[in-house]
Amino acid sequence: MIEKLKKHLTALKLDEQVISDLLRLFREKKYRKDQYYSVAGRSFPRLGFIAEGLLYLYKVDDDGKYTVVDFKWENHFFLESFDPEGQSAVNVKTLANTIVLEADYQQIELLYKKYPDLSALARKDSKKRLKDIYARLEFFTSNEAGKRYAGFLNDYHDIAGQIPQYLIASFLGITPTQLSRIRKNVNF
Repeated sequence: MIEKLKKHLTALKLDEQVISDLLRLFREKKYRKDQYYSVAGRSFPRLGFIAEGLLYLYKVDDDGKYTVVDFKWENHFFLESFDPEGQSAVNVKTLANTIVLEADYQQIELLYKKYPDLSALARKDSKKRLKDIYARLEFFTSNEAGKRYAGFLNDYHDIAGQIPQYLIASFLGITPTQLSRIRKNVNF
């Protein structure tokens, strides 16, 4: 599995020494389907790279409402929190047997100090992710459910067939019944 991460880092055009130092920090961890990766309210200062599998991130509000906020799949890095030292705001659970390569985020930050190019790449990626989040929020708030579903299929086409419909409905902010009607009445 570490070879997948090495291939991913090589594609980012990082120096061989940077890649070598990064790879030493990651450890493989296996999760069964329907297992929690992390729980809201706890601190998990880890950077994860999904080598195999599929995860979803969700929140439960004070009224018990369950809202899916994102999905992560193979060859994606992720942190549960914008502040790795703070508590996770979301629960992260597997949708399939999943292998995650994990590194202590504090150790990653030490490499940022050692390798300014790695730090710059991480900042650039963070800005891109934040821009993507804002674009998705704007898209979701300004479009009706059918267009949101079409957007979901476009953005998550690699994994859409692996996600239960009730989770897709939650992610889109609609009921499973509404999603069923949309799927029946619209050709995408």
